[in-house]
Amino acid sequence: MRFRRDCFRSARGWWLLTSSAMSGLIAGGIGVLWIPGAAAASIGSTVAVAVFTATSSRGKKVLERQAARRETLPSTLIAIGPDRRPRKIRELDDPIALRVHPAEALVHDMAGTRVLDRTPPYIRRDLHDELSAKIRRGRFVLVVGESTAGKTRMVYEAARATCPDHTLLAPANREALADVAEAVADTPRCVLWLDDLERFMGAGGLTPNLLDRILSHRREDAVITATMRSPEFDRYSAREEGSVPDHELDAWRDARDILRLADVVELSRRWTAEELARARAYDNDPRIRAALPNVGKFGLAEVLAAGPELVRNWHTGWAPGAHPRGAALVAAAVDCRRAGVDEPVPLDLLIELSRSRLNDRGGELLRPEPLDEALVWATRTSHGASSLLLPAEQPDHYIAFDYLVDLPDFDLAPLATWRILLARADPHQAFRIGEAAARTFQHSIAAEAFHKAAESGIHEADIAAEFYAAYGDQMKTNNRLEKIVDDRLDRLGRLHPETLSARLKLTESITDSPHSAEALKIFPELINDLLRTVGERHPDTINASRLHAYAIGVCGDPQTAIELLRKTLPLHQEVFGEEHMSTLLTRHYLAFFVAEDDPSGALEMLDDIQDRYTRAYGENSPRVLQIRDLRGGVLRRTGAAAESTLSYLRSLREDRIRIIGSDHAHTMVNTFNIVSVLLSMNRKQEAKSALDELLSEWMGDSPSPEKIQRVAVRLTGLRSEGSSRSLPSRRYEALKSLQILSVLRGCDDALTKQVGLLNSRSGILPGRPK
Repeated sequence: MRFRRDCFRSARGWWLLTSSAMSGLIAGGIGVLWIPGAAAASIGSTVAVAVFTATSSRGKKVLERQAARRETLPSTLIAIGPDRRPRKIRELDDPIALRVHPAEALVHDMAGTRVLDRTPPYIRRDLHDELSAKIRRGRFVLVVGESTAGKTRMVYEAARATCPDHTLLAPANREALADVAEAVADTPRCVLWLDDLERFMGAGGLTPNLLDRILSHRREDAVITATMRSPEFDRYSAREEGSVPDHELDAWRDARDILRLADVVELSRRWTAEELARARAYDNDPRIRAALPNVGKFGLAEVLAAGPELVRNWHTGWAPGAHPRGAALVAAAVDCRRAGVDEPVPLDLLIELSRSRLNDRGGELLRPEPLDEALVWATRTSHGASSLLLPAEQPDHYIAFDYLVDLPDFDLAPLATWRILLARADPHQAFRIGEAAARTFQHSIAAEAFHKAAESGIHEADIAAEFYAAYGDQMKTNNRLEKIVDDRLDRLGRLHPETLSARLKLTESITDSPHSAEALKIFPELINDLLRTVGERHPDTINASRLHAYAIGVCGDPQTAIELLRKTLPLHQEVFGEEHMSTLLTRHYLAFFVAEDDPSGALEMLDDIQDRYTRAYGENSPRVLQIRDLRGGVLRRTGAAAESTLSYLRSLREDRIRIIGSDHAHTMVNTFNIVSVLLSMNRKQEAKSALDELLSEWMGDSPSPEKIQRVAVRLTGLRSEGSSRSLPSRRYEALKSLQILSVLRGCDDALTKQVGLLNSRSGILPGRPK
């Protein structure tokens, strides 16, 4: 049965041509039977010609389309045969062609022929049988694990054992996916191979609709196999949804829906005792024998791919007279991948980007080596395994070894790098750069990137561009959100889920603005509409209850806010889970308001919250920096020794510079807090120097009125993140900011006047500064 079905699929164009002839004869015959005389012959022949023409035309088009695809398909695939045709899986004996990390090369003498061996024997993983069973069932199988966990090798070996006669279709990149997906329909029994699935998702790539089309073509005779690094997979976990801006939710949910369709196998980087026991049976292989003593800290596949050793090589390469230019090239390649560019980039771009990395480390003082020597060093394999830079099939194109991309404690890409990448990006790449910039709090870059994508009509890019363009100016954000709400009210009605979601986002933004009292008038009706429309346990309803409590606290009733937040916390835990952003924010807000009357108690809560955020997002997440900033604000209110507070804030500032950049608004506000502590310690001259340096960097030497106003908005808006956000604390912070500027810059200073004016207009201060 399967043979007949496969033959039909492969020859359907010829079948249509043949059947067209038969159809024409039958149609003509019917005409003769039913219509008498010469008319019958005439009509019968006409019908026959018409049927033959229509059917054969369709068959011809199918054949032409198949022929064109056969011509172009090789250029869109990797791991094709010498005849430039897709291969059967059993014919592929080199897994490195499928992006398996190579190990140290050995040379074997096979009947007088020297054979290069770059892949050690496969050691059966504990999950091998489970993966094989999933592949045998077909559909969509995804293996998730850390870099160099052995994901791709396990999928390769399981596929070879399970479906050796299937045709392998492995698209080279995101742009090739649509063409390869069409080829799936014409390829009986095939495996669609998507290594590092994140490379194929997003704008211009894999969507739920495209995945559905691929899966609908085939049933039990085909399978999609994919791998994905754990950090990328975790971006689409339930706990992340609460932190995704509204304008990015559609793209985020598309990716999440794709992953939900997958049959997931999670592979650990660390090997089990049973796996290591099986590995010892292969200790006649010198590579495995050398790797086994190092598996206490690292996984066996990780050591075989030389990941840890390459990291050491990269770090030591920065030494003066070593390979600083090569290390800078590697850093530039890592910057590209962390900035959303996940395909190989040309050498001339790496050279351009590497200059700022090299200069930051000392430039010519490091005695950098010539470029040719630097490139040789960066692409040299460690023990014949992987290299820091991986050459691509396209000449003079390289990509960073993915083990390096997931390393912690790597500095943020320089601002110039983002701008250069954005200038070279196509619209789809620009959207991905925007997403990467937003994740790392690079809001101005995100706005530019989304704007470039929006100019070419990329879905949701226009809303994202507006959101990040107004970031930090809460009043402007409110105005733009109001337009979105008005549009949805007109198009969809008051109770449509998309309108309710936009109304909630606007009300949240109003709560965070100086006019937070207006939110108290909106929340009761909004929550009632949510209860009627989507129910009590819907995420929007639960989030609205938390934000309502927050608004009550912001408007001067922290005790009621605390009671409501404690009441809603169990529902957050039950519906979202402990590590979801909404649950973490509930604890976060509790600490805000507890700090009003019990700063010491709030410090204990913030320590616990920081641990929770760190477990969920990693210690270098900008979210963790925000918690540390809040802790610094509460620390100042406990009466802690000024010297220890100053040390804490300076340490936080150093980390902020490293992670989000020196010119980021949060870093600037952090510096302003340091100025405040210095002034409280009677170190006025030091405080003035620090403030002058800050404002010079922030505003320039001859700031325009617009620039002064933007800085004033930052000070009056973002600075309140350093304390609990009830109205008394806002008034305290506003007065403190105004006092610092008055003492250090004078009451007639333009920025001092603007800060006083904004606070006065917002109702925080009783009047304008004199």
